[in-house]
Amino acid sequence: EENMKKSLLLLPLLALNLFGCADNFDGTTIQFWGWGEEGEIAIFKNIVKTYNKENKDNIRVQFAYQPSTGYEEKLTNTLRAKNAPDIFFVGDKQIKNYAEQRWIEPLTDYISSSTKIDLSKMWKSGINRYRYNVENRTSNEEDTIYCLPKDLGPSVIFYNKNAFEKVGINCISIEAKDSKEEYEKHGFYEPFGEDYSKPAYFNNKISMTVEEELALAKRLTKSINPASITDYGFYTEWWYNYVWSMGGDVINVGDDGYYHWTLGDKTLTDYLYDGKNISTYDAFKHFVDLSTVEKVMPKPNEVSSKDKIGLFAISKMAMCVGIRPNVSDLRNLDTKFEWDVAPLSHYQKADHENEIGSIGHSGSMGYGIARDSKQEKKDAAFKFMEYMAGEQGQKDLAESGFCVGNQIELAKEIVAKETQPKNAEIFVDYIEKQRGGDWTMLSDSNWIDTLWAGTLNGSVLSGDMSLETFFSTYQGKTDAMLKNYGHFGD
Repeated sequence: EENMKKSLLLLPLLALNLFGCADNFDGTTIQFWGWGEEGEIAIFKNIVKTYNKENKDNIRVQFAYQPSTGYEEKLTNTLRAKNAPDIFFVGDKQIKNYAEQRWIEPLTDYISSSTKIDLSKMWKSGINRYRYNVENRTSNEEDTIYCLPKDLGPSVIFYNKNAFEKVGINCISIEAKDSKEEYEKHGFYEPFGEDYSKPAYFNNKISMTVEEELALAKRLTKSINPASITDYGFYTEWWYNYVWSMGGDVINVGDDGYYHWTLGDKTLTDYLYDGKNISTYDAFKHFVDLSTVEKVMPKPNEVSSKDKIGLFAISKMAMCVGIRPNVSDLRNLDTKFEWDVAPLSHYQKADHENEIGSIGHSGSMGYGIARDSKQEKKDAAFKFMEYMAGEQGQKDLAESGFCVGNQIELAKEIVAKETQPKNAEIFVDYIEKQRGGDWTMLSDSNWIDTLWAGTLNGSVLSGDMSLETFFSTYQGKTDAMLKNYGHFGD
């Protein structure tokens, strides 16, 4: 009984050791919201724990994990109600809307006064997507910064090396500047054409042309080449690298000063496919044809964005376009084959056949501060942001494989050491050639999500609706909605 009494007396002391001297803390406490997979959240909990222990500014951070499902809506509601956490994860999709609503604190002055944040050491493609001029609706280098990037997730081709070798493809890794033989100068090269009994070459250092990518995908599709061990040669859910690499885009400002939906633009350019000049429409059609005509890619009822990496891991498809976080996914899956990564494909012009380029998209998450927090808490939140966005806070996150960190030299150093994937340098080699997806272009993505995206990802990619019907159905509706996003010009 006496021992029990002693144990009960010790319980409050034990609680203080576990949770800190909450009642006696006289500094600034800030609330921090974030979401992520279990491994990533564990890293952030450790970052917070270390910061709370080591910071000299009398700041304590309380980290509240939020489920990824519904996070955006929940955060938006708290910002609207002026009871948001002081610092939080915010995606590149939301930043323009939050800035227009005056929900998120401008950071330009904080950064200018900081001795710890050096923007010249960070990726421009990450920083610039968090810049915004509310009046002009621009995201130029001189515009206000509203977030510091937590990470970047460049898109690449994940490929099954064993599947390649089964159909006679020799996988090489030779930089363009070091290439000598003809087969070394291409992303994919078939010296004997479509004779699948003869060898071919795949170079994971060089961006394939769109023609090369299709030829490779055919060779790896079982219905076309019975020797293939994968049902399909390729999978992507994104049209970005096809349209963007030939100079097209999803929206452009027209002569009337309003945005117009331009994926269906049939104006010919000086970019080529099979020797013929192509338009934005042609480039977009090529993406759709991969599943509906060429049949090298599964249709939507066979795969989704949520299970694509799982299906790649069981050899459903030989190539799968994914982003940096999928590295962590694959490391955690029991794959029975060797996998690696390569750059996205691209269109090219006749006068620069040897140019190596790839334009796709990258995802990103940033750190934002609630504009309605008290100034004392905003100052404390920025100090914590300095730690997370600086070299010290970025190291563990980048090494995990979840993302490419925002620090250029640190990111290069980390991927150079990686052995899975071996060609991890591709993530940093192409990071500045990629930009945010179409969801980052305007203050919200209603012009995409509430109109044509569902039909594209369903009926069109399933082959149940033609592109002509698709554009005739949605062109006028999308143009009309785009008028709500402002007028440009005189």
